[in-house]
Amino acid sequence: MSSFDGKDLFGASDLSGEGMGAIAAGPHVIRIGSPQRRQVHFAFAGSDGERSIDLGRRARPIVIEGRIAAVAKNDLLDRIAAIAGYADGSTHLLVDNHARSFANCRLDSFEATSGIERGDYYSLAYRCELTQLAY
Repeated sequence: MSSFDGKDLFGASDLSGEGMGAIAAGPHVIRIGSPQRRQVHFAFAGSDGERSIDLGRRARPIVIEGRIAAVAKNDLLDRIAAIAGYADGSTHLLVDNHARSFANCRLDSFEATSGIERGDYYSLAYRCELTQLAY
């Protein structure tokens, strides 16, 4: 089960009304981007090749896409507000479905990728973009 700062914002719970109430988050996919490095390259007149200085590791992107569902529309809106509230510029701890921890993650954006849909329950597709600042 995934978590964000120890809270089950993106994890899978059921709509049975137990635990978190009548809210479910899931299924979802967490894509961890490739580690990034930066270099500076220098070329000098009269010398073959170039010189390179490794500037070290840089931030890496993380994308979470999924669906949130709730029996009541207000519960769904509360969950959306809770997730969007983490876009505060602070860093947080993300734990994925495989129990891998990613510290120093900043939530850069939370975007609804569908309108609120109504069937047996209310649901919304979303996309979150995070940046892991140091790893």
